[in-house]
Amino acid sequence: MVGFKKSLLVLLIVLPLFLSAQMAELGGYAKFFAHPNLNHPYPFDRLGSRVQLRLTGSLGEQAAFYSALDFNYDAVHTSGAYDADRADGLSIYPVETYVDLFFKYLDLRLGQQFIFWGRADWVNPTDNINPWDYVNISAEIEDYRLP
Repeated sequence: MVGFKKSLLVLLIVLPLFLSAQMAELGGYAKFFAHPNLNHPYPFDRLGSRVQLRLTGSLGEQAAFYSALDFNYDAVHTSGAYDADRADGLSIYPVETYVDLFFKYLDLRLGQQFIFWGRADWVNPTDNINPWDYVNISAEIEDYRLP
């Protein structure tokens, strides 16, 4: 949680610079999820929605930025029936946030990002470096990655 607060603080400090960028785009998606549980007293393991906001842009020819934040709301956990620590049901975490700096002989990317080391179908030895989160099972590969 401390890391998230630091990331959010940095984002709030740097956001005015990004908004004054020459070319900035705001996008994202919203999705609904329902994970039924037939062998449990509660009808759903998870029931809620996700909104992901993406902000991309460039700061002239020397820099660019990308940021994606997930806002997840899980209605099942709002009742506090599962875990008192998750009673609010709302979680916010940065998926990826980085700045690209372009120099004459060097391109530099700073920030939190997913790094894929090639491509393999479901069995990939580099998943030990960037592990998968099997708690959040869904149809999207991005949902499996730990932030």
